[in-house]
Amino acid sequence: MLPATGSLTRLDAAVRAVSADRKAVLSAVDGVQVAATALDATDQVCATGRGVAARTAHGKASARTGQAALGLLAAQLPAYRSSLTSLGAASVAVDGAARRALLRVVTVGRAEADALEGFRVVAKRGWPQYVALDAAEDLWISRAVTSWYRTDAEAAAAYALLVEDQRPSLDAARARLGVAAAAVHAPITTESATLAAADRALASVRGTQSP
Repeated sequence: MLPATGSLTRLDAAVRAVSADRKAVLSAVDGVQVAATALDATDQVCATGRGVAARTAHGKASARTGQAALGLLAAQLPAYRSSLTSLGAASVAVDGAARRALLRVVTVGRAEADALEGFRVVAKRGWPQYVALDAAEDLWISRAVTSWYRTDAEAAAAYALLVEDQRPSLDAARARLGVAAAAVHAPITTESATLAAADRALASVRGTQSP
C-alpha cells in the first residue's frame, strides 16, 4: 500500500524542519568556536609584542559575536528537539526500513542535542574569561600601536603583566571548551550519517509513488 500524499507532505515538512533547525544549531556552535579561536590567536600575537599584527588579528575576533552565537544556540536547541519530535510523529507516513531510518534520526538527533547542550553549558560558563581577554587585548593593542612601548620586547612584557591574573582561569576555560568541542564531534558525525541514510530510504519510498 502506497503512503497517502498528504501524509508524505507532512513528513517532507518535518524532514525540512529538522534540517533547518539542525543547521541553525550547528552554525551557532561554529560561531562560538570561531570567536574563541580568533581571540586565542590574537592572544598569541599580543604575547609577541607586535601591536600592528595584533590589531589585524583582533579585527577577526570579538567576544560579542561568540556571546551572540551562544544566545542563538540556547534559542535553537529547543526548536531542534521539537522538530525531531515532530519528525517522529510524522514518520507514520511510511513503514518498514524507511520508518526505522527516520526513527533512528530522531534517536540519534536527541543524543546529538544533549551533547550540544553540554557544549553550550561549558561555553557559557567559560565565556566571561573570553570577554575579559577581549577587553585586555583591545586595551593593549590601543597602546601598542601608538608607541606606548619602546620595543616589542617591552610591549610583550607589558601584555604578560596585563593578563597575568586572568591567565589561570582563561587557560582552564580554554581546556574545558576544547574538551566540550571534541565531545560533540562524534554525535554530529553520527547524526549526519543517519540523516543521509534516512534520505536514501525516503528516496526509495518516493520512487514507488505513482506519477
